[in-house]
Amino acid sequence: MSNFETTLNALPEKINSEREAANLLCSLPLLRQMTFELKPDTIIFCAYEELNAALEFYKGQEHCIRAFHVLGLKEEIKNKKIKIVPFTTFTKEDNIHCFFLPDLRPACTAYRNLSIALSKLNIQEYTIEAKSASKFYRRNSFIFINNMLQTAIDNYNVLEDNLSRYTYLSLWKSRHLCNPSYIPIVPYDQYWHPLASAKENDLVCEGGSADGITTIDFCKKLRNKCDIIAFEPDPVYYTKAAATCKDCKNIRLIPKGLYDFTGTLYINTDNYVKVVKQKIKEEDFECSVTSIDDYFLNAKYDKVDFIKMDIEGAELNALMGAKQILQRDKPNLAICIYHNCIDFITIPEFLRKLDLGYKFYTGHHRPWYAETVIYATAR
Repeated sequence: MSNFETTLNALPEKINSEREAANLLCSLPLLRQMTFELKPDTIIFCAYEELNAALEFYKGQEHCIRAFHVLGLKEEIKNKKIKIVPFTTFTKEDNIHCFFLPDLRPACTAYRNLSIALSKLNIQEYTIEAKSASKFYRRNSFIFINNMLQTAIDNYNVLEDNLSRYTYLSLWKSRHLCNPSYIPIVPYDQYWHPLASAKENDLVCEGGSADGITTIDFCKKLRNKCDIIAFEPDPVYYTKAAATCKDCKNIRLIPKGLYDFTGTLYINTDNYVKVVKQKIKEEDFECSVTSIDDYFLNAKYDKVDFIKMDIEGAELNALMGAKQILQRDKPNLAICIYHNCIDFITIPEFLRKLDLGYKFYTGHHRPWYAETVIYATAR
């Protein structure tokens, strides 16, 4: 049994003290270790488009490598020095070492696809080529203040299963130590928790359509048996989403952001699109926002069945503007809790204190800090 599985299975349902929380945090192993050294009998895991770079990088180390397993490769490539095969099933006992080309924007690298492919095989522990990750990690620390530690404990204590509990604990540790490699990647797709996802015939409220890819994904997975109201305040993204979704009659795009009131805010694009209350720089521009309560109650929709939010740090405000819909409909929820360092504390706390009978789960979907989601269902 791996260190991850041992720790996962030993987690308590409830944490009773700050000391117990500290001991649990110390017990979490590093899942994705950066290293320059290959263990004997290593499997190199890389993407097809980066295979040549990987072969060149490990030239002279073939004696340590059992094979290259390549994501996206269609059939085995004959090579005199090393076996090159398509991505196949690994075992937890294999020495798996990921190679990807370093990039300042990790979402654009093959690492995302490599890690997700491994997570779907329930493999969480492997090594990463240190040079690949040289530009990858950034400082993203968080220090608990006042009663936040007790709030985090209270959040942990309402989670429904050990994978959610482990994920939540590892968020604390990764923020504190500035290393996201403590966080396990769940084996299901983002926004598609097995017990808290959208269902066929649902009315879906999507906060943050971006380029429309996730919007279309909802349609495909629900076989077009759904109605989607998708909100996107950024005009560039809205235009892309409109083009992506133009053939889907059951999608309605709204050129507004979600917040706790209906009115006007600003979009700041320093690092990513973010709704702010005041201009930060001259290039910031106005955008319209609405609350979920204002929009759906005024439009007289009978019921909202599912709410997804990935709105660059405005999630808590948008939830505050959705209290009446949450109380009336108790929709399934998939809410991002990573944009602000404090989100993983404040958003679960807000939902928990509504006391609406929700069951809560957490899932992490990338091998870095981003894409942590709290899932909730009252069904």
